[in-house]
Amino acid sequence: MSGKRCMGCMNEQKAQYTVCPYCGLKAETAPDPSQIRPGTVLAQRYEVGFALKIGLYTITYIAYDLQREEKVIVKEYYPSQLCSRVDGGNRIGIRAGGEQKTFYERGFTQFLKEAKDLHSVSVPFLIPVQDVFTENATAYMVMPYLNGKTLEEAIAEKKRFSITETLALMMPVMDITDRLHQKGILHLNIHPGNIFLVDSGEVILMDSGRYSRSFVDAPMETIGENSRYQAPEIRNLHEKIDGSVDVYSICAIMYEMITGTEIEDGASRITKDTVKSPLSRRVKVTANQDAILMNGLALHSKNRINSVEKLMKSFVSIRPVQKVEEPAAVQKKKAPERRPVERARHEKKAGSSSGSGGMLRIVLPCVLVLCIAVGGFIAFGHFKGKNTANMTQKENVTSNTEKTAPVPNVSNQTTYEKAKKAAQDAGFKLKRTDAEKVQEGEKTDIVTKQDPEPGTVAEIGSTISVTVTASNITLDNDDVLGPDVKILNYELSKDDKNILNNVFNIYSSEIESNIIPGYLLRICKGSSDDQKYSLNMNSEILKYSKITLVYSAGKTDITEGQDAGISVKELLQNNIQEALDKAENGGFYVGISQTADYKTKDVAHLGDAYMIKKLNANGKEVKMQDDDEIQTGDKILLCLSRGPKRIKINGKYLTKDTYSGEDYESAKKALEKAGVTVKDTESVYDEDIPKGNVISISLYKNKCSYEQNQIEKSQRGGFHEGDSVVVTVSAGPEPTTTETSEPTRSTGGSGSSGSSSKKSAGSSSKSSSKSSSGKSTTKTLPSKGY
Repeated sequence: MSGKRCMGCMNEQKAQYTVCPYCGLKAETAPDPSQIRPGTVLAQRYEVGFALKIGLYTITYIAYDLQREEKVIVKEYYPSQLCSRVDGGNRIGIRAGGEQKTFYERGFTQFLKEAKDLHSVSVPFLIPVQDVFTENATAYMVMPYLNGKTLEEAIAEKKRFSITETLALMMPVMDITDRLHQKGILHLNIHPGNIFLVDSGEVILMDSGRYSRSFVDAPMETIGENSRYQAPEIRNLHEKIDGSVDVYSICAIMYEMITGTEIEDGASRITKDTVKSPLSRRVKVTANQDAILMNGLALHSKNRINSVEKLMKSFVSIRPVQKVEEPAAVQKKKAPERRPVERARHEKKAGSSSGSGGMLRIVLPCVLVLCIAVGGFIAFGHFKGKNTANMTQKENVTSNTEKTAPVPNVSNQTTYEKAKKAAQDAGFKLKRTDAEKVQEGEKTDIVTKQDPEPGTVAEIGSTISVTVTASNITLDNDDVLGPDVKILNYELSKDDKNILNNVFNIYSSEIESNIIPGYLLRICKGSSDDQKYSLNMNSEILKYSKITLVYSAGKTDITEGQDAGISVKELLQNNIQEALDKAENGGFYVGISQTADYKTKDVAHLGDAYMIKKLNANGKEVKMQDDDEIQTGDKILLCLSRGPKRIKINGKYLTKDTYSGEDYESAKKALEKAGVTVKDTESVYDEDIPKGNVISISLYKNKCSYEQNQIEKSQRGGFHEGDSVVVTVSAGPEPTTTETSEPTRSTGGSGSSGSSSKKSAGSSSKSSSKSSSGKSTTKTLPSKGY
């Protein structure tokens, strides 16, 4: 444990706990000797905890971002067979002998390149790399921490999945991989442990493993626990690889999910292939699905489906797929044919039968079988003739009606989940499309209405729309967008759209505006045809009810490329409404950038622009200089100040006692570096703290430099960047001579009376003198100019 933060889960807890109440980690638990010491801060920012996974080439840690105050994942390059920790510390040393250094450096270079590639690339639902850095003679990449579980854990729990469930989980993986391929990036490390199922429903693909190929010909064991998902050619450094290696991995995962058995390692299959098709294992899949999976698992890349895009299209296509036959070198041996000699011997025996007796042995059984067959056919035609005609008629009717069915009754005050199952059993889908206010004492998510009505004949597979009971919810609720998320006048992210789609029934519309086209203007209650009042982030609205997202359609009367008569510096320290007024007059567009930072009020107040960017035609944001002139039609983005930041020192909020006992000059330097102005000092006698050391700090004149509404809610309280403080410094023990005069305060001491109460209030008879009344008096000395 380090301080109050558990190194196993990074949750804060009480200091006296010896067992973490969140993850169960015991205080005395020792880390693996190969990992970084828990509590180490990397890049002066990431406090590293226990290792989550120790692999062949990397170690993955849970960590805490001290700047952004959130959990993260830190991945360290650590090929364990080539290196070790030096003298039990964090620094890495390469093992002696052979070409260890060559292979270590080759892998290091590739790991760093991959981390930087992933840091610069943007692919939806591929876990982003937030930071890349080197330290301890190795490299690190930082990724967001997600709540959920891996597909590997899901497989361990469920053991076996239907083909429908499998496709629902793996189609998103195919889509992410295809997007990577379109950017020229192969993943090379797709396995169940690298597929993350987020609690909110998204399927996320984790980091790639291109760097692992650097060790293919290294003098070390490179076959890991996930090697069975790798195509055979991936282990040959000199063999050219393409997108089909990722196809192999995806199909291998799907094979295990639907069969419930581990697939054989690709390299082993080259010499002896024992992998049977899903159909031969009696798995419920179509012939097409069976052929697609086996074609994706072809051992030779030339026989394999060569792109993830083709794999996706194959699964949704109705065209029949021909299963590819592998070359003879990798086919299973066929059963030997009967020898000609043996066939000749039987023919000779049959021919040696003498006279009519021999012929009868051959002809009589044949005639008997023929008679039975003809008799049976005649009898079937005589007794079943009418029924056969009816069966033919019935088949014709079924072929016309098998695509429709009566709609079941799901609006009988049952729960939505039960109604959904009833609809699925009847061949229909179910969707919440509206909501009614739940009555007091009643349950939510009860189906009250449905469309179409029960008994209506509808196409199988169509959707039944239902109204459910619900309670009010706000957009800034933790279960929706969260308290700190702002979306108006922004480009709505895909994640936020998905969240809103899961909670409400979303409609959209457009109106003309000088907000950047496609950016969100407002949110209204009701559908696009029945828009009512606008909603704020804290407006109450029924869950699952209809809301409309109103987007900017731009302006039709703007002529692009002309001088708008305004420069960038005229937009600085403007809020969005002020900037919008100027955009309407100048004929350009404005919006809010996702880039935001904490700024002091001399730079920009909370909600005002501290930096201006321009949105280029390719969608990239480019910083503009103060003297840049804006042209008509330009798309201008405001980077808004989040107000002053509450100061943290080494990951903990600055308090009056943070520097208690420390040297004054060191404390002053640290405070000024953190953005605080030391306005004044005062000296106080103190027996416990040496002379010249800090007793406490306090706000100058007991007042924060900012009004409450100038500070973001999450940053209120304590000390902020831009605040002025008074430092109370120890004057050492009080002299033994009797003081008869009243204590003297320094000119700047008016703001520090609260902070000096510990000793200056005379809590000890040794550190105070007696007045004529016998009461203790405070001894505060004039400032000495520390």
